Amino acid sequence: MKMNMSSQITGRVKGANVIGEITGRADPDRYLVLGAHLDSWDEGTGAIDDGAGVASMMAVAALIGQLEQRPKRSIRVLLFATEEIAWLAPQHITLHARTN
Repeated sequence: MKMNMSSQITGRVKGANVIGEITGRADPDRYLVLGAHLDSWDEGTGAIDDGAGVASMMAVAALIGQLEQRPKRSIRVLLFATEEIAWLAPQHITLHARTN
């Protein structure tokens, strides 16, 4: 089978980032950030580009969550939804940090 596919940005759409946190025991206001991106272009497989990064970050967070003692600093896991389109995800994170 042969497919001819193309993509285009047709306007703004609503997207969402996923943010998880393991609160630190001694320095909860200091963060280690783990990140990956959720979005994928329809012309790519997405299996390695997106899937592997998300799976790795979720596995790391799960292992950290199973430790007998919480980490000293807080750990945030950020799964970005639109980081490739005009860097909207970092802008969202910055805005979220300022308002919370």
